Amino acid sequence: MKYLLFVLLILAALSGTAFADDVTTVRNNLESKLNAVLDVMGQEDLDSNAKQNRVVEIVEPLFDFALMSYYALGKTTWSGLSSEDKKRFTNLFTRILKETYLPKLTLFTNAKITFETPIDEKNKIHIPTHVFAQDENMSLVFKFIKRNNDWRIYDVETEGVSIISSNRSQFNETLQSGTFDELLKTLEDMKSDQ
Repeated sequence: MKYLLFVLLILAALSGTAFADDVTTVRNNLESKLNAVLDVMGQEDLDSNAKQNRVVEIVEPLFDFALMSYYALGKTTWSGLSSEDKKRFTNLFTRILKETYLPKLTLFTNAKITFETPIDEKNKIHIPTHVFAQDENMSLVFKFIKRNNDWRIYDVETEGVSIISSNRSQFNETLQSGTFDELLKTLEDMKSDQ
């Protein structure tokens, strides 16, 4: 009995250490990527298109766009879709996220980013950050989830507003009065207006 208790205590200690290591790894990875983004934004020899393309290369691997799409539509709507519709929605939603949020990074040339203590919630890690740039200060929370032994961003809060929650509200409004195909058409129109 004492041996079993000892083994359980060791396993509990190791799992806590593993999670602490995950928190450190995730935070360091985010910090490294965001600093790389700031470096790109500060390169005066690159035009805005080249900067955006480089920023996409840096940050895209951090995001789980498929999971973000699932959360943005909600479980009920998502489960009723065909594989093809899920793929179409994910592609459109991913494109809109990139077109909507990446250009805003150009506002943060010569910015400074500070990181607060990460918050751990089971298999999720939230990393609060603050961006200070010229006349703008912004609070962001990067929300990571562990899937298939990989930590990826599934949501970002900007000044307390969740990208996923705000999009889900808009999508639900469209779906209450229309069809999924109408939602896709709306997203296609948004994409072309960017």
